[in-house]
Amino acid sequence: MNETMFLEMLGFLAGLIGLFAWLPQVIEVWHHKRHQGVSLPTLFSIITAMTMWTVYGALLNAPAMVISNGITLLFILSVAIGIIRLRWLENHTPSLNEETSSPRRRTSLFSIF
Repeated sequence: MNETMFLEMLGFLAGLIGLFAWLPQVIEVWHHKRHQGVSLPTLFSIITAMTMWTVYGALLNAPAMVISNGITLLFILSVAIGIIRLRWLENHTPSLNEETSSPRRRTSLFSIF
């Protein structure tokens, strides 16, 4: 096995570990419908960093970096979209204690952060 092949395999392994690190968050948000304690600004900074790493990998012609960061980026985006969706629904769905005739709460986009 040559050095380039070893480095690519190491990159894929690192990417796989990073991908599996986000799997519990995906399950928590989409399956259990829980989003408390997650900071969207932090997620958006991670999304920006992962996007930049993916572009960097493409410019270096490093398949392991592009594929692993690209797939991880999709996982992180799904977490962010799920959180935005849950918070929007939470702010626009009347609770069981409210009367059905009362108007729905109006909130701004920034209330989901």
